[in-house]
Amino acid sequence: MESFRDRAGFEAHQARTRDSAWFAATRHILRDFRVEEIGD
Repeated sequence: MESFRDRAGFEAHQARTRDSAWFAATRHILRDFRVEEIGD
């Protein structure tokens, strides 16, 4: 499981990984995300 401080952090991570060789090599694998927002 990965955790991010906020939605912007998650989106930045997504943008970085989309540009990676790993993402290209695994592009046919289903990605299933669950986003939970937890208050302070």
